[in-house]
Amino acid sequence: MLDQDSMSTSIVLATLAGDPARLRAALDDARIPYRLLATPTQIAQAADAPMVLLLNDPGSQSSPDLPPRAAATTAVVKDLTAEGEEALMRAGVNEVVALDDVTPSALARAINRARVRHAMAHDAEGSRRAAYGMLDRLPLALILTRPDGRIVHANAHAARLLADGRALTRTREGLLVAARGDDTARLREAIAAVAGETASNSGDGVNEGAIAVRSRDDDRTLSVILVPAGPAHPGAALFIADPDADYSISDDRLMSLYGLTRSEAQIVARLARGLTLEEIAATRGQQLNTIRTQVKSVFRKTNTRRQSDVIKLVLSGPAVITAMPAARPPAARPVAPEPAAE
Repeated sequence: MLDQDSMSTSIVLATLAGDPARLRAALDDARIPYRLLATPTQIAQAADAPMVLLLNDPGSQSSPDLPPRAAATTAVVKDLTAEGEEALMRAGVNEVVALDDVTPSALARAINRARVRHAMAHDAEGSRRAAYGMLDRLPLALILTRPDGRIVHANAHAARLLADGRALTRTREGLLVAARGDDTARLREAIAAVAGETASNSGDGVNEGAIAVRSRDDDRTLSVILVPAGPAHPGAALFIADPDADYSISDDRLMSLYGLTRSEAQIVARLARGLTLEEIAATRGQQLNTIRTQVKSVFRKTNTRRQSDVIKLVLSGPAVITAMPAARPPAARPVAPEPAAE
């Protein structure tokens, strides 16, 4: 039986099949407060309330006809089958009970299990969203795919590349494709290999792949490293370096990490973006000699001797991990069909 203190919100009893008298009696005997809803409109409006749902067995259908839910759901099923139970669990029901097995104590335990499972799923979803948010801070574009090349997730950098469509995009079916057909074929082969579909288990370590993906007009090449996404989620992780990416590195982080003044940090950030000293002087409205003096100060503080050393230090250090790409609205492009092999 549920502790009354745990019942912060009353249960909603919704019936999609038959007489709910047995369920009402079980809830009453278990001293679980509930509201009875009978119409589809009432049921839909109660999406945020824990629900006990009486319905017929859905059989093996992949998408049972269920009301939208945002809270714990316990399904009580007439003539329950193993196939129907699996279909309901896959549809997001937190607990499934056969109507013939309903007793006050069994129903109370089922409702409690549904609450716990819903809370765990909610926490897991929050963790997943947080993890995906962290992926947006990587200095590379990252795409996660299934073994067949279907995109599971693209971080913010990758989403911009896909929307731009000059080198990579996705089909209406969600498959990752390149702008050139021959690159698509090589991409698919590499994804399947690292995902384990065509790679032999030689015991030599983790399968990896590396390919270059060209834009259709050959004015841009993306470098792609592929590694397995992991045994829990078979597929591939694609790390993509975009030569056109324009990163805005935080001045404050450079100041904190390397003891630079704000002016020095701004110069270093521009060096990391590929500007020359002359271009930096022009954009800042300063004399070239002033910029050179500040760069020498940067050398002393970072224990480096050349501009290339400073750039390598910044781009391989933690400052770039928290850098976000400068906003660049993607070109409006229709979703491309899968290119044919060239």
